[in-house]
Amino acid sequence: MNWLCENRSVKACNRRVQGCLRTFVAATGRRSDQYRQREYQNCTRSHTSLIERSSVKVKQRHRQGMLDSETHECNERQRTMKRLVLVLGIATGTVMGWLSTPRADTFTKALSAEAKSAHGIKNRQPVDVADTFKAGERVWIWSLIKGGEPGSSVTHVWSKDGKVMLRREIRVGDRRWTTNSRHICEHGTWDVQVLASDGTALAEVVFTVE
Repeated sequence: MNWLCENRSVKACNRRVQGCLRTFVAATGRRSDQYRQREYQNCTRSHTSLIERSSVKVKQRHRQGMLDSETHECNERQRTMKRLVLVLGIATGTVMGWLSTPRADTFTKALSAEAKSAHGIKNRQPVDVADTFKAGERVWIWSLIKGGEPGSSVTHVWSKDGKVMLRREIRVGDRRWTTNSRHICEHGTWDVQVLASDGTALAEVVFTVE
């Protein structure tokens, strides 16, 4: 746009100079032809010099405009690359964090347990395993947790005739861990479930209290 305006200015200047030359020739009509020719050449050289200077300015401004445009495009590319690197860094960190975090469903699938009802526990093992007990007797539930993560937990849920009577949360200390809970039971049919932290049933034992 600047270059177009400069061209228009040059054309207007050209018209003004030509008008001045015509006026000058008319005013000096009485002078000799040699004088008029010399003055006309001087005016032409001045006009040509003016046109050349204007053209040089136009080219300089046009070139500067191109440089400014290239600089702007280069800065935009640099900013775009910085944004891209930032986004890629965040995405990479998120993916790595997701990969390094144990997923709950993976933990549950690797986790397993077995359970037994017994009259007692000795050396972390069940003693006198049974499925029938007397009313008022203390019943022990022994469970073996496999594939557990240290610091996680399982829950022993005691139910009598389908009604939950007791819940015992037990911490897991290693990948292979024995746990137990106990309760004095009344007459009825009992079952004890071993649940993972997300509520998944890992094992179940059923016994009768007479």
